[in-house]
Amino acid sequence: MSVSYPVAGGEPAEIARLINDSIQFRVRNSMDVFAVEPGATPPSMDSIASGLIREYEDQLRESPDYSLPWEVAVSGEVLSNTEKWASVSIGTYSYMGGAHPNSFVSLLNFDLSSGKTLSLEDITADMNKLKALVQVKFREVRNLMDGQDFDETDFFWGQGFTLPENFALGNEGLYFFYNPYEVASYASGPTEFTIPYDHLGGILKPEWIKTQK
Repeated sequence: MSVSYPVAGGEPAEIARLINDSIQFRVRNSMDVFAVEPGATPPSMDSIASGLIREYEDQLRESPDYSLPWEVAVSGEVLSNTEKWASVSIGTYSYMGGAHPNSFVSLLNFDLSSGKTLSLEDITADMNKLKALVQVKFREVRNLMDGQDFDETDFFWGQGFTLPENFALGNEGLYFFYNPYEVASYASGPTEFTIPYDHLGGILKPEWIKTQK
């Protein structure tokens, strides 16, 4: 198991602490690939790593001929860092001997004046317009026809279009990421795209639109 992630510093120390608590909580959840339900993740990274080793040793005892290695790698990076916000990506790769490895991305956005983790609703003035714009972009990157019913495609599991769980305030625009399995099979891979800030006037709240110099 390997883990790396960014750490906030500077003053005020309380805001840095809130940001780091949120990042570390998300990192622990990403590490805990055997979690059965939310909230059951151990409180320390060392205990999660030890649990993975125990699971592997149990596998070896049950199947002495088992030879496949397991791997969990979590890595974080700062996507943007402005005077108002910072956005962080936590990527996870895991292989536990199944048919294929798994990978997923978790995105976090922080209000640097408070340390609060921002939701899409926090930064959006018109969710209906945003959803319509994201749907157009999704169709574009997935080569779907305008007006084509998603029930007729391999996306969204017959439940209709939904916004992704992960977004980030990027340097160029609002970045969206659909993980594998979120809207389609693993074989379809992730779906990701950026909507430039100059397309988001009247949709995002003005304070969350980065002015391009």
